[in-house]
Amino acid sequence: SRFQGILPPLVATPIFTIRKKAIKIFSLEDYVTDGILSPSHKAAIEEAVLSRKNILIVGGTGSGKTTLANAILYLIAKCDHRLVIIEDTNELQYRLLRLLCSNHDNLCVVGDDDQSIYGWRGATIKNILNFNEHFKSSIMSNKCNR
Repeated sequence: SRFQGILPPLVATPIFTIRKKAIKIFSLEDYVTDGILSPSHKAAIEEAVLSRKNILIVGGTGSGKTTLANAILYLIAKCDHRLVIIEDTNELQYRLLRLLCSNHDNLCVVGDDDQSIYGWRGATIKNILNFNEHFKSSIMSNKCNR
């Protein structure tokens, strides 16, 4: 469990996040059963994992990025693949990420499209917007609420 708060002057208005540990890891099949993911989207994610494609998960705070990432990680674990997970990258981390993973398709990234709340530590939306340009084989999942 986690509590996070950011106060002015770092942000215009106070921001608070309360997070509980997950009590269950949802599978991609759970997403389909609940009508959150179509069978074709599930198949595309499974194919991306099996083909070792890069996967970028993007969404606002509380939109379910980590929950979806856990579902994908569950599938990756069954495949015995190596992966790198980066959250809220700043420009220096992003450059390092490109060096480490540019020749491999073994990357899972979770990001927040509202990077302004992380601006105080150097995060920028530019990294998410340019992701497919730098990692051509990537697929992107955007704002999967659970």
